[in-house]
Amino acid sequence: MKKYSIIVPVYNGENTIERCVNSLVKQSYKNIEIILVNDGSKDNTLKVLKDFKKKYKDLIVVVDKENGGVGSARNAGLDKATGNYVTFVDADDALEKDAISYINKIIKHDEDMVYSGLKRISEHDEKVLYELHPKKCLWSEFKYTSTQFKIYKREYLNKNKIRYSSFKINEDTYFVLSSASKSSKVLVDSEAKYLNYVNSNSVTANLSTKKYDILDLLKEINKNVDFSKYPVKYVKFFYIKTIVQNIIMQLKARKYRELINLFNENKKWYIETFGKLRLYWQKDETFGVNFIVNTFILLSKINCQFIIIGLMKLVMGR
Repeated sequence: MKKYSIIVPVYNGENTIERCVNSLVKQSYKNIEIILVNDGSKDNTLKVLKDFKKKYKDLIVVVDKENGGVGSARNAGLDKATGNYVTFVDADDALEKDAISYINKIIKHDEDMVYSGLKRISEHDEKVLYELHPKKCLWSEFKYTSTQFKIYKREYLNKNKIRYSSFKINEDTYFVLSSASKSSKVLVDSEAKYLNYVNSNSVTANLSTKKYDILDLLKEINKNVDFSKYPVKYVKFFYIKTIVQNIIMQLKARKYRELINLFNENKKWYIETFGKLRLYWQKDETFGVNFIVNTFILLSKINCQFIIIGLMKLVMGR
């Protein structure tokens, strides 16, 4: 009977962790361990976690560490895990009761990694805002690079020395791609058993209010991740898509001219690394993403990227 380690990094989560833990201790599949990692919280999180440990002493492990960010907290959980498979749950999210039981049923061929879906839930009224159902195709390994409801064989992670990087932004992307790219035994499943709670379904509400740059992350991925199992056009589209997403996410945080300079710097690296930007409609990607990415590519080829950045800043970046 396979054992599953569920790792939950927690930072100042005294008010949100109860829902998460309750969903985990009620899993219908019983051979699990729940590793709660306190990442140097400044509130009463550690006390709350210890109270859970007292109540479920045979089920819960508490790890207390200095603050180092979510990536380092997940690494601490990985180092403590004893399960055959591991997965990660954010402290303000939850799993459906049969989530682990379902995963255990679909792992039939000793897979190294499993992609699965999620439901986005409104914090306000518990309604399902929308669902993500990964398609069983190779592009899904690039399309869904958040940590949410990926399952990994622990032996596989340890053998390949896969851990979260020190990046504080998009650390999920590095970890997920490092894991998927090394394996020929990746399962993509469309079922949505992960419950991702959000305060708003508004696109602009999810935009960052802090300035950051992902160029160092992209360089690190390009240097260390072996993409040889994928078509080159997939890899190129992933990079330009990520660059465009970075601009969109910072429409609120940066001024118009800063956005232009940021895109130009990222575009320069892309061209130096992969050659000219070329229009490409990525199969199995959404129409919206394809349209926006190709609009950026088309306008930047004639040095008119300022048009779409200006329009997006006007509409979404207020």
